[in-house]
Amino acid sequence: MSSGRILVVDDSSIQRRALALACERLGYQVTEASDSASALAGLRSAPFDIVLLDLTMPIVDGAGTLAQIMADSALSTASVIMTSASDDLEAAARCIEMGAVDYLVMPFQPALLQARVEAAMAAKRARDVERVQFARIADLIAVARRVEDGACAAAELDAAACADDPLASLAQVFRDLVVQRVRS
Repeated sequence: MSSGRILVVDDSSIQRRALALACERLGYQVTEASDSASALAGLRSAPFDIVLLDLTMPIVDGAGTLAQIMADSALSTASVIMTSASDDLEAAARCIEMGAVDYLVMPFQPALLQARVEAAMAAKRARDVERVQFARIADLIAVARRVEDGACAAAELDAAACADDPLASLAQVFRDLVVQRVRS
């Protein structure tokens, strides 16, 4: 069974509920929102992996909501799949250029929804791993500078050196350098 959190945003309660039920059947935890304001509030209150976002909503449409999501680094970690009853290729292309990962024409085909949601989830998880790795690299660069300046204790590197990956190997090298300096 799948896992992950999906926010379904659609002003049509029928469409919103149909998408929510289909995603729940796939094993995802689903939250529903009926408009842009409640979608943005939901994204700010809890992390979501995927947002299924209707393009044609009143007040602030899906493209406007997408722009707000993409402009906020705290919100833009979610993968956005635009949904619409329109098969307008220009609208789909515009949304993807704005940062959406996919576009799903309604009414949806369950197999196509599943494929697009699972692809978006896999890409989201890969980006999450990448973000963690970049943060670890940044931390190791800072430690390397402190090692170079002689301002780093070996204990600072213990946690980073415990993992079983190339970054941990690099942390072990830095720790060994610090230990050698202390012995000298």
